[in-house]
Amino acid sequence: MRRQLGFVVGVTEYLLDRPVRSVLDVGCGEGNWAAVLRGIRPRARYLGVDGSEYAIRRFG
Repeated sequence: MRRQLGFVVGVTEYLLDRPVRSVLDVGCGEGNWAAVLRGIRPRARYLGVDGSEYAIRRFG
C-alpha cells in the first residue's frame, strides 16, 4: 500500500508542480491510506469519507 500511495503522491506532485497538501479519500472504508499518507507526507491533511454506514460506525 505504501508503494502505491507513494506512486500516486509522486505523480500528483509532478503534475501539479507542488507538494500534496491535502487528500480527500472518497470511499475510504477503514481509512488505511491515512496512516500511510502520514508516513509519506506528515504535514498533509487527510479527510476520508465513505457512503457505508457500517464503515463509518465501525472505523469512525
